[in-house]
Amino acid sequence: MTKHTELWIDALDFTAHGGWKEDTQYVHLMGSGFLIAADEPGIPVADATVQVKIPEAGMYRIWVRDRNWLRLHSPGKFTVLVDGKETGNTLGQLPSDKWLWEIAGDVELAAGRHTLSLHDLTGYFGRCAAV
Repeated sequence: MTKHTELWIDALDFTAHGGWKEDTQYVHLMGSGFLIAADEPGIPVADATVQVKIPEAGMYRIWVRDRNWLRLHSPGKFTVLVDGKETGNTLGQLPSDKWLWEIAGDVELAAGRHTLSLHDLTGYFGRCAAV
């Protein structure tokens, strides 16, 4: 049997929000607050970042709870960076306007500290609740 390591990071636990803002108005409906890439529409905001401690080296699949809030246009696209490198998938564009878990990508990580970043691509209100 293979042991899997799981880490959970609420978006509101990111230590540096960059241009991402806290939104808590829907906690009663979704169970948590979220970060929203909000500043000047159409101009991507600065990255939100957090340090994570990886307990053991290995391949990690990164899941993100996000929302495509305007399904037909997908305006709030973003990516996840690990130590400044893209994880592979653009988030916030699934064909649903519900809060969903989406795969950001798979990354090989050494044990130790790593920087996880939410990287806004559009400046149009990307939403992230957890990683």
